[in-house]
Amino acid sequence: MKKLIYILFFFIAGIAMQAIAQQSKIDSLLILLKTDKEDTNKVNHLYQLSNKAVDDKDIVKYAEQSLLLAKNLNYKKGIAHATNNMGLIYNREGQIKEALDYYYHALKIDEEINDKEGISYLLNNIGSIHYRQRQIKEALDYYNRALKIEEELNDKRGIAISFNNIGLIYQTKNQIKEALDYYDHALKIEEEINDKEGIATLLANIGNIYYNQGQIKETLDYYHPALKILEEINDKEGIATLLTKIGEVYFKQKEYGLALTYSDSSLKFSQVIGFPQGILNAAQLLYRIYTEQKQWKLALKMRELCVSIHDSISNAETKKQKIITTKTEGIRFDFSIVHVNKNTIEVKASLFNDNSDTAYFFSSTCGGEIYSLRYDTAQFERPYYGEFGLIITCGGSMPIIIKITPKGQHDFYFWVVFKNIGNENKIKLGFDFYSVNKSFDLTTIKNSNNIYKRPKKEQTIIWADEKILK
Repeated sequence: MKKLIYILFFFIAGIAMQAIAQQSKIDSLLILLKTDKEDTNKVNHLYQLSNKAVDDKDIVKYAEQSLLLAKNLNYKKGIAHATNNMGLIYNREGQIKEALDYYYHALKIDEEINDKEGISYLLNNIGSIHYRQRQIKEALDYYNRALKIEEELNDKRGIAISFNNIGLIYQTKNQIKEALDYYDHALKIEEEINDKEGIATLLANIGNIYYNQGQIKETLDYYHPALKILEEINDKEGIATLLTKIGEVYFKQKEYGLALTYSDSSLKFSQVIGFPQGILNAAQLLYRIYTEQKQWKLALKMRELCVSIHDSISNAETKKQKIITTKTEGIRFDFSIVHVNKNTIEVKASLFNDNSDTAYFFSSTCGGEIYSLRYDTAQFERPYYGEFGLIITCGGSMPIIIKITPKGQHDFYFWVVFKNIGNENKIKLGFDFYSVNKSFDLTTIKNSNNIYKRPKKEQTIIWADEKILK
């Protein structure tokens, strides 16, 4: 615990130092920009500013200026670089079609001028979009094309990146041996060129495989060195993410003290650096830990934090996202058994959006997503959250709109109490997916008593495949 407190202290101190160093680089480029002529140097400096800027508006501003000047000069390499950066911006904001348009345009230019390094970089970017869209075959094709060029150029860093990406593909396909082979090759190269960021990424990826295989010792053998490197390079979001992952490992082993130490450190650190996803991940784990320890008040506090931060993440992303959908088609619901304790089981449920558009659904905050669960009342007493018994049929509360990104998923956890549990139980669960659009006005469903109730609507229940609990 003391070690983690020290780490947290130095992380916080390091944030200010890193911010100062980053601002110093930006200031130097801005000084150069003042004396630059309207030439290729200015294009390159604007491009570098776009890479180093922190604020989204500045990233866009410098990328657009770089692109405009490069076009005026007919500086094709500059056009390709700036166009790629525009693609990165749209990709970050979830505007996939626009991102691909920019990537393909940049790729065409790089092919015209035979910039092979630029070509391989763009092939990996395009492949990554296909990977996130679960278009595995297309992603693998782009990664292999990038790898071929990188091997021709003997671009070791590029080869390692492509090996890692191909490893992710095989891991997704559950071809574990192939995934580990690619990760191991990539790790050897990253260690050879001493790319610490790459080493940390590979160690974490290999650790993820062992975690999914239930090999706890091996998982920690990779997670802990990865965390140490992330500390060295001050990768703040990486640190927060891995602290929670290590906490998950200890939670799985029922070592709740260590799980609490790591997840609490992750939460505090994420709050300091302003990392919403890190706060959400840590709070979700802390909720499960406190529930297991029967610390109901702390569990409820973490549940409320989860709802609050999830809402803020959804709102922030919605402002960026232009796609609206009110369709329910292409939404899947599934669940898995996480933990069994006497007549109670912990369930992880997931909603999958197989569409190329963003999906939005209405959720009560009274019982969270369990408000929309459907189940056999003869089989279960109720889903619940500890001693508070937040049941499905709660009266009404301030609701939220939850977003599922294109080809993405939304996960939540709950507990189910069996009325009668035998040697073998068949479990069937469904989810009433109440689809809305992102501009749905929540104030329109508020009554005179200041209660928010879900509007009446024909149910659209998505049933998961039946599971057998032995």
